[in-house]
Amino acid sequence: MKKVNKNFLCFEIQQKGGVDMGQNKIILGNDQAESFARRIYMDIAAYIETHQEEYQEYLLQREQEELQNGSKTTYRQTAL
Repeated sequence: MKKVNKNFLCFEIQQKGGVDMGQNKIILGNDQAESFARRIYMDIAAYIETHQEEYQEYLLQREQEELQNGSKTTYRQTAL
């Protein structure tokens, strides 16, 4: 992503094979870019919230397995 000026962002998209047909740029205004970023953030936040319990269970299981095998784990549960 590179800044074109204060009011726009320009994304360059590379196609497979490196063929440049002159149609590989997307220009977004600041409002569009902010809206796009907020939607991405909201999707990621929802995914994390949905899978948080599953991830904590995985960390606990991993830690228990490593303790049984006599090795120290680098994974630790932390409160969010």
